[in-house]
Amino acid sequence: MILDFDKIEGKYVENMKGGEGGVTTRRYEDDEVVVLKNTMDPGASVGFHTHHGDYEVIYVLEGEGTVQEDDQMKPIKAGQVNYCAEGCSHSLINSSDKPLTIVAVLPKTGK
Repeated sequence: MILDFDKIEGKYVENMKGGEGGVTTRRYEDDEVVVLKNTMDPGASVGFHTHHGDYEVIYVLEGEGTVQEDDQMKPIKAGQVNYCAEGCSHSLINSSDKPLTIVAVLPKTGK
């Protein structure tokens, strides 16, 4: 299957998962997985949350930011991946002055 995010309508979300600022999200979902392409405004964040019964893989396409993983802050940039295993807590922060674009994959393992 080929997912063409250019053909999926973007939705602008303020304060995603309790974070700051705005994120434009394009979402594909079926019975097995959620795949997102998100573009975060400069200074925006996805709120700190825990993965219960699932996990998340985030690939940074463009830009740079900071991942808060449990109690650690780690820089992340284009070409890098954040893997948040089941039970892990994390947040993604666009700590730059340019947009941060990611693709996130969340398998539905808790079915």
